[in-house]
Amino acid sequence: MEGKVYINGTLLKRGIRKAKITVLETNKTYTTGLFGKYCLELQPGTYNLKFEEEGYQTKIIEVEVKAGETTKLDVGLDKLEE
Repeated sequence: MEGKVYINGTLLKRGIRKAKITVLETNKTYTTGLFGKYCLELQPGTYNLKFEEEGYQTKIIEVEVKAGETTKLDVGLDKLEE
């Protein structure tokens, strides 16, 4: 599974570096890279992924991972209002 975590509403989907991605079923947490990109090794099945970063609204998204396929998921996070 791979994708990008980015700031919603930015022209080129500016990535969020060091955003946290938690697989709720396994309680494992991953961090996005320099441009908000991530790559997770998950067994086939259905997972709930929590995407979060300080200053942004958290999102939980259900995703299905199929055997032999790379699941792609880009997620936009909204900035919290000051």
